[in-house]
Amino acid sequence: MARVLVIEDDAAINDVVATRLSRDGHAVTQAFSGSEARLLLGEKNLGFDVVICDLMLPGATGEELVGLIRSRDAAMPVIVISARTTAADKIDLLLLGADDYLTKPFDLDELAARVEVQLRH
Repeated sequence: MARVLVIEDDAAINDVVATRLSRDGHAVTQAFSGSEARLLLGEKNLGFDVVICDLMLPGATGEELVGLIRSRDAAMPVIVISARTTAADKIDLLLLGADDYLTKPFDLDELAARVEVQLRH
């Protein structure tokens, strides 16, 4: 069982992702803003095995969160989910430290498969 942090301000998307990953046997923690995610990643340090992160978040951007995660843990897998679809956006995030990038709308089966791939590494 992996510990997964889902950071997504759209409650419907967050719930669908969390439900699917929970059904797959993972322990899922949900954050609905960048500031809430920063608290979970910082002070509480719950030791997540993989993070799924949107980019456009209230309180702190996804880019800031990816940078924060990378400054503390070079190995924690980070999968970005975003409506931003340009190659430049994807390249920037991958260079910043994201391990994978999935554009919205995405297929839940594909997201679940990408989580499993990251956990294998």
